[in-house]
Amino acid sequence: RGFNFDRALLLLRDTKRQVLIGKLWVGPKDEEEAVSFMEKMRQRSLKYGDIVQYFREEAMTFDASSDLTPRIEGKIFHYKGHPILERAVLRKRIVYVNSRIIESFGENLRDILDILETEEFIVMPLVGRWDTLGVVIMDNRFTKRSISDSDLEILKLLSESAGLAIENIMNYEELREKTISLERQKDLIDYLRRFSESILQNLDAVVIVLDRDGKIIEWNKKAELVFGYPRERMIGSRLENLGVEFENILAVALKVFETKETISMANYMFTMEREEKYFDIRFSPLWNPSGTHIDGVIITFEDVTDRYKMEQERKRQEKLSALGEMAARVAHELRNPISVIGGFIKRMKKHIDEPDTLARYIEIVVNELERLERIVSEILEFSREARKLEYTEFNINDLVREVYTLFEDPINKKNIKFQFDTRRENITVFADRIRIKQVLINLIQNAIDATPENGNIRIKTEDMFERVRVSVWNSGSSIPKHIQDKIFQPFFTTKIQGTGLGLSICKKIVEDEHNGSIWVESDEEGTGFIFEIPKKGE
Repeated sequence: RGFNFDRALLLLRDTKRQVLIGKLWVGPKDEEEAVSFMEKMRQRSLKYGDIVQYFREEAMTFDASSDLTPRIEGKIFHYKGHPILERAVLRKRIVYVNSRIIESFGENLRDILDILETEEFIVMPLVGRWDTLGVVIMDNRFTKRSISDSDLEILKLLSESAGLAIENIMNYEELREKTISLERQKDLIDYLRRFSESILQNLDAVVIVLDRDGKIIEWNKKAELVFGYPRERMIGSRLENLGVEFENILAVALKVFETKETISMANYMFTMEREEKYFDIRFSPLWNPSGTHIDGVIITFEDVTDRYKMEQERKRQEKLSALGEMAARVAHELRNPISVIGGFIKRMKKHIDEPDTLARYIEIVVNELERLERIVSEILEFSREARKLEYTEFNINDLVREVYTLFEDPINKKNIKFQFDTRRENITVFADRIRIKQVLINLIQNAIDATPENGNIRIKTEDMFERVRVSVWNSGSSIPKHIQDKIFQPFFTTKIQGTGLGLSICKKIVEDEHNGSIWVESDEEGTGFIFEIPKKGE
């Protein structure tokens, strides 16, 4: 009303869609309301000394709500090609519309005329710093006052400053919304950080994080409780400074940067206050947010001491439960050679004066005595408690060739084709050489027994990063699945002779003594026994 207009319609520009969108329409809705509205505005204007004070004070108390706004809010006006709106928006010119102009453009102005319901109005562009933000359409529909040249001059002065003011308001609103959004994001990030920290510190597992230099950057509460070192002391220190056990852990952690894969260690032993503790340890790469490179290694320790001890106790109980079966089997195995020996000794008495016959009988007795010795040795080997191992460093390939020479005659006798495969000539392992040799002897002997004449035996050694794998394969008959499940059980055998302890002893040496694993794979082409042991010994 300060510019002597009845109504003002605000349309804001959408540059992407090239349209104007109805935002606000203020002023009276009919003639009756116009009379009271004009009188009210006149009375209020008398309070102010000048127009500047008027605008300042009215802006503070301005009520933008209007009965007119719902009529145009969200309504779309296409300005491209429009005879009036295009001039205002693109050329940034104030356009004065009267009945003469309406007659010239006719139906092309129908979209505006139907809303305003008047034939005289002004379209004023709101010009910002770089572009037109929208337009304001003003008219005097109810007072019927004509729009003068002075009105146009005043509006020309107002057009740019009003546009800049609106642009500043819009920028302020955008900035305020972004500020609120950033504050919410910051609050969310702080919450997630505290939440993650809470989870990390309350996990029932030890979590240690190393950076690329091997320095500790995280040490959670469980690590403090288990290892006895406070977090403040450990952050920034090096893992190997904590002892020999941690030197080995650091060596594995650094391998993660090379392999870029997770590495696991089972039943790793720590000695704490003269007590042995066992942990399953997992080394996982800590990728940077973009996933392009590894920033560090996450090491988690799960205390499996109780599980390990229960497993050892279970194995001991299994041995004890097998004693009854062993006694019966031992009696059976010993009775046969003893009966043979007893029988031939009686025959020797009858043929005491026949040297050739005595020599033949003595050879049979000696063979049966050797058989007795093997049976007793296997039984003692299986039943004795864990022995002290003598770890040495040796080449597993040399050991395979050494054992092969022991069986060269029986292999040649059955015309078996023997093949030894390895990709590396030197595969060094730290283990008890004599015990691993016993495993190879048992597996190769079994392979010879199972292989028919003119068959094949293949031994293969592989370097499996932290472990060594050895496989002994033969072309004999396949082993049914139900027998594979029991083949490592004590006293289980499919042979006519034998204690059934050979594979049980192999399992004991590999798994119990060397913390490795042994298994069987069999199909129509043949059968392979495979075992793995750690290269560095555990």
